[in-house]
Amino acid sequence: MKTVLFWILVGSVTLVTAEVIENTQCDTGRDATVLSALHEITVDPCPGAEDGEPCELHRGSNATVSFRFTPTHTPTRLKSSIAWVKGNTDLAFRAMRPDACLYMDCPVRANEEMTFSATLSLGSTLPTGLYPLKVKLQEVRGRKRVFACQLFDIKLTDPE
Repeated sequence: MKTVLFWILVGSVTLVTAEVIENTQCDTGRDATVLSALHEITVDPCPGAEDGEPCELHRGSNATVSFRFTPTHTPTRLKSSIAWVKGNTDLAFRAMRPDACLYMDCPVRANEEMTFSATLSLGSTLPTGLYPLKVKLQEVRGRKRVFACQLFDIKLTDPE
């Protein structure tokens, strides 16, 4: 009973600290359509979001990126990525594995709300500054349909 109460309290604290962030849908390319309704993206921690500013995160810390979505189709298998968008290049976080099922419950079914959640390690040697990030879910085989693709900014700073 004490263990259950502990996890309920931990979950409550996590829900309070995550902030819904401003984001935009990616340009998924010619003839590509995003096959999900996105409900929200949160980042934990995310000071600054309440003012509409990018999340201010510290080098050497972790941040959890989560989003709720409802797919309109059932995918065969999804790959996931979170990447820094630099010009026309996406530089993926190296520690993140591409199997989307590591970050969400699978199988994914059409018209069922899903939650994707991945924790990023923000290296202590990364330069400070503003980083546009892209989170994407895409089919691995077949038509490689896009199920989520959103852009948002973070501001990486030195720890205080």
